[in-house]
Amino acid sequence: MGTVSAYLDGLEGPEGELIARIYAIARDVAPDAIEGTGYGMPALRYREQGFAAAMGRTRYIAVYPFSGDVLPALAADGLLEGNAQTKGALHCTVADPPSDELLRELFTRRKAEIDAKLA
Repeated sequence: MGTVSAYLDGLEGPEGELIARIYAIARDVAPDAIEGTGYGMPALRYREQGFAAAMGRTRYIAVYPFSGDVLPALAADGLLEGNAQTKGALHCTVADPPSDELLRELFTRRKAEIDAKLA
């Protein structure tokens, strides 16, 4: 079992369901992504690059696209309004989760960024 699967197996309740949904959307965008780690977190890796991670924190869930450019670009395009974020992580809660469309766009842009970098 990979590290993402092991992490998800240890989660329960609504937080676990949200984190599982985040990973499911990432896998849908990049079905050939494999489980591994990134910055010590369970992560999906695409073309040997960090692609997606989601971790429960004390007060929120953080979604990491392993890019310093993707979230600022989404913010510049007005797609992160009402969503807390840092340069490298999108923050959400079970009570206020990101939309599937936002997550799909985030992971689609990260995948395109990796593809362009490795082209």
